Amino acid sequence: ADFSEDNPATNDIIVRCGDRHIVVSSSDLFNQQLDTSTYSYRITSSRAEEAITSAMVNVISDTQIQVSLLTGYGESGYDAFVELLRKNNYNVITQNIVTEEIDPESKVVIVFAPAYDYDEEAVQKLGAFLENGNQMGKSLFYVANFEQPDTPNLNTLLEEWALQVGDGIVFETDNNNLAVVNNPYYGLSEYYSG
Repeated sequence: ADFSEDNPATNDIIVRCGDRHIVVSSSDLFNQQLDTSTYSYRITSSRAEEAITSAMVNVISDTQIQVSLLTGYGESGYDAFVELLRKNNYNVITQNIVTEEIDPESKVVIVFAPAYDYDEEAVQKLGAFLENGNQMGKSLFYVANFEQPDTPNLNTLLEEWALQVGDGIVFETDNNNLAVVNNPYYGLSEYYSG
């Protein structure tokens, strides 16, 4: 098979089943940390099992949930989130809500940190997608931008769907739970299993 359009690099792994395939980059196989004394990366742990299992599930699965990531209002910072969705068998398509209709095949729409408020036409498109011809069955994932100005149009739509964005910020007060020393905005979470 020809995988040249995927531009695989040395040590990449190609997982294939039928017509579907995924290229697992060698950098996806390990957690790495920058060693500031040598300015080189060192491997801290393996993610190989996770990366290869995820690729296998993606290529053998009969169905993928399609997700529309909406752009057109200065959105940014969503690359890692999109990568996480794709690794978990979501088909993420990017759509500019200013110039396109939202694909009705999508089950979920993501509004990720818009830099400014939606106009009336974009609000109507998003509302129509969620209503789905009175069939409902569609989902909205909304991430607010901590720097965004007031968004009265978007907020009105969110309130119609029982969502509300408040003012404030979340940060960690216990230094033992910080991912980055002396930075309370990068906290670690603990998982307890009972």
